[in-house]
Amino acid sequence: MISNLVAGGLADRLGTKLVCGLFFAIAAIGIALLSVKMPLVLIYLFAGVAGAGVFAAIVLVYAYFGQYYPANSRATALGWAAGVGRPGAIFGPIIGGLLVGAGLAVPWGFYTFALAGVIAAAIIFIMPKSPAAAEKAEWM
Repeated sequence: MISNLVAGGLADRLGTKLVCGLFFAIAAIGIALLSVKMPLVLIYLFAGVAGAGVFAAIVLVYAYFGQYYPANSRATALGWAAGVGRPGAIFGPIIGGLLVGAGLAVPWGFYTFALAGVIAAAIIFIMPKSPAAAEKAEWM
């Protein structure tokens, strides 16, 4: 909850795209760091960082897409954004189970899921200029 409040405030000041991408990157770093043997207190810390990054990034994706697309296609865009995450929710536990069964969960399970955060951050950062912004420019 705190990460969502912090991310929202930062997004208002710095822009939703930048903050969303940064929080996906923070999530990826937190997840990857969980693969390293460390004291329990640090495990809790990095698990918290990973969770905060994931939840804030997901909330910001919806906010960003709501700003990114013009009003006449916003509902469809948000539906697609929500739908794209569903295969991860389905296949993530399957992949995790396969890695555990193969004895590769540590460190490769963490690296696999951190890679998803890296890919999400990259996608956010490389998205072209907003069609909604282009539509606004046409009206002016």
